[in-house]
Parts: sequence; structure tokens; C-alpha cells
Amino acid sequence: MARLTCKVAPRPKTGWAEPARAAADRMMGVSAELAVRWQQKVEHDSQQEQKE
Repeated sequence: MARLTCKVAPRPKTGWAEPARAAADRMMGVSAELAVRWQQKVEHDSQQEQKE
């Protein structure tokens, strides 16, 4: 019988706290990046309105 191998990263010894923290950090990074992009869009749009 063939043994199935799973390529999932092993869980850290701290249990579920570490993956949850990593996910939260990733989400905060995404939301921060979106906030920067939104701010740039707002500034760009306001500059376009001033030119008109």
C-alpha cells in the first residue's frame, strides 16, 4: 500500500496561536496596502478635478 505524503507545512509547537497571528499580520498588510492605494487614487482624482 502506497503511503500518502502531504506537503503542508508542519504546525508550530505553539498550537493554533502562531498561524492565527500570521494570518492577522497578512491581513493587516493587505489592508494597509489597500489603504495606500486608495489614498493615492483619491489624491490623483482630486488633482484631475483641479485641472478641469
